[in-house]
Amino acid sequence: MNKLGKMLLVVGLTSTILMGNGNSHNNKEERKTKNIENLKNMIIKNIDSRISLMNKSRSCILSANSKKDIKSCKINMKSEHQRLKNNNKRERNEYRMNRQEEKQNRKRIQKENKRTKQENKRDNKSNKRNY
Repeated sequence: MNKLGKMLLVVGLTSTILMGNGNSHNNKEERKTKNIENLKNMIIKNIDSRISLMNKSRSCILSANSKKDIKSCKINMKSEHQRLKNNNKRERNEYRMNRQEEKQNRKRIQKENKRTKQENKRDNKSNKRNY
């Protein structure tokens, strides 16, 4: 490869890396927006689940004819609430784990990009010496 071809290759790689860094701010904003939307959806789903549970409990209490029926409604309500709570906790932990994995992947990619940049700089310096 001639000198001009090498120089164009180095310029192309450098500009590609630099353009990639310019997009990282946009990607960060997009990730934040996506994460906020996911979080809002998860919260709304949990609220709707609690509302549904409370409506079921209300109708059970209203239809009760004796203390025994009311006690049965309360026991059922308590167990359902605990099940819902455990389910929400499991979903939160999964959400956190996914976010943590995404963060680790981004850090790994950033390290790889940094390493590539450093290698390109070294190659660029060695190409300049060869001219």
